[in-house]
Amino acid sequence: MNPAMDAKEFSRRLSALAQDIIDAHVHYKLWRELQKQQKDNPAIMAQSPAFWRLTMRAHLNSCLYHLSRVYVAERFSMSIGMLLAAIKEDEKQFGRKGGVAGAGPLVECLVKGSKPLDGALLNEDMKLCAVSDVLVRKLIATRAKGFSKIGTKVGVSPKRDEEALLLGFRDIDMLLGRALTVFRHYSSQFEVTSQSGKVIANDDYKNLFRSVADAMGVGIA
Repeated sequence: MNPAMDAKEFSRRLSALAQDIIDAHVHYKLWRELQKQQKDNPAIMAQSPAFWRLTMRAHLNSCLYHLSRVYVAERFSMSIGMLLAAIKEDEKQFGRKGGVAGAGPLVECLVKGSKPLDGALLNEDMKLCAVSDVLVRKLIATRAKGFSKIGTKVGVSPKRDEEALLLGFRDIDMLLGRALTVFRHYSSQFEVTSQSGKVIANDDYKNLFRSVADAMGVGIA
C-alpha cells in the first residue's frame, strides 16, 4: 500500500475501480447487442454502415480500456490486484472489534462489523487477478497492440505463437465475469460510494433503429 495514500484517496480509487468494472460490462453488453442486431436487421444497419461499424468498435475498445484499468496497475488508480494485495497486507484487521491504532487507509474504510476473510479464497483470487495469469497476460498483450487485433478470427498475425497471445471473445467474457465476482467477494466490507453491480445498458440505439425502420417502411426483427 502506498504510504502516502489516505483513507479518502483509497475510497476514491476503490469507487473508481468499481466503476471501471461496471463500465466494461456496459460497453461489452452494448457491443454484443449491436452484433445481434447486425444479424437480425442487416438492412437497417446497412443504411449507415460506417456509423454502426465505428460505434461497435468504439464500444469494444471502451470495454477493453476499462477492463485494462481493472487488471493492470496505473498511476493514481487501483487495479483489482492492488486491492487484493492491500487486503492481504491487512488481512488480520478484518472482523476485528474496536478501533485500530495507527490504522492504514484500508482499515479506516472498513465497515463496522467487518467479517473475517477466507484466506484460501483470497489467495485464489490473487492468482486469478495477477499479471502472471494467462488471461491477464493476453489482455496486456492485446492492449500493447492498441486493441487492433481481438480474437483469432480478427487477428491476422502470420505467427501462430503471436496469435495465441491475442485476446479472444471468450477470454473477454471470462475476464469480465472474474472481475465482478472477485470484487463482490470484498466490496461489502468497505464503506465506499459506488454504482450498483447490476449491469444495465442503455437502449438508445433501439430508438435509432425504429426511426430508420419507420423511414424504410419495414419492421424490426
